[in-house]
Amino acid sequence: MKIRQMATLLVSLLSVGTVLAQTPPKMKRATDIPPGIAMPDSVGTRLGTLKE
Repeated sequence: MKIRQMATLLVSLLSVGTVLAQTPPKMKRATDIPPGIAMPDSVGTRLGTLKE
């Protein structure tokens, strides 16, 4: 029983360390989007107005 708990703890720590160590790669051809173009402050829909 104790070996199983230690193994579970070890796997958990290794997986958390792997997730935290990964950073997304910087894209080479990424274009900056000017503010105000990507998404308006509000959008009118049949369900009502959606706000940011």
